[in-house]
Amino acid sequence: MTTKIKLTGWLIILSATVSFAHEGHHNKKKNTAKIKQEQKDTTVVQSQQKEFYTCPMHPEVKSDTTGSCPKCGMTLVTQNGEDQDKEEHTHVHTAQNTTASWDDFPTLHPLITHFPVILLLIAALIQIAGLFIFKKEFSWLVLFFTVFGFIGAYISTNNFHPHTTDDLPDLADKILKLHEQYANWTIWLSGIASLLKIASHFLFKRKLWIEIFVSIILIASAYCVSMAGHHGAQLVHIEGIGPQGKFLESDEHE
Repeated sequence: MTTKIKLTGWLIILSATVSFAHEGHHNKKKNTAKIKQEQKDTTVVQSQQKEFYTCPMHPEVKSDTTGSCPKCGMTLVTQNGEDQDKEEHTHVHTAQNTTASWDDFPTLHPLITHFPVILLLIAALIQIAGLFIFKKEFSWLVLFFTVFGFIGAYISTNNFHPHTTDDLPDLADKILKLHEQYANWTIWLSGIASLLKIASHFLFKRKLWIEIFVSIILIASAYCVSMAGHHGAQLVHIEGIGPQGKFLESDEHE
């Protein structure tokens, strides 16, 4: 009876968390569609703005007529309001503090996604070790890390994933698709691993055959979350997608 109660409790927690996150994601999709339409309307207005001249090295220098930059002497080039908006599409924080507030971040995705990465990697390592030593104690740890790793992966992918702008470079767009593909695989694999681990821990009393199966699924999950993190870091640090809100829709975490 105690085993069934515990099993039911874990399943209720798992399903309730996923349902809550899914509902939040559904509401966010409707808000995103509304914001995108507003952005399109704004772009039409901006494209109708008259051209002006600016310095390639000093964009703060602007002029209605051609000429030279008073700071460096370079020839001013033409630019319209739409181009200026693309160049200035960066997140501006509101305070010069050494510890930023939540609102200062253009997206909360990097902060949230660290949790499933760490939890699932540790879960895989402990699961392998638990095949040989401290089987009962390690099984509890793996159960905790796997379930909350799955929850974190689901939330970071569906509720805190940043939306990119339409002018994303082709290479960055391909990398983003790989990043999202590995992230989705992580959700499925960690979800399956959670259910198997719950069944193994409470129903099958950690029998070797199901523990080996859980280990395989967790290793695959750890690989996918590592690759998702790799491509995410590549987007940020090599392709420049995300720093100061570049190529990101500014409403992402509202």
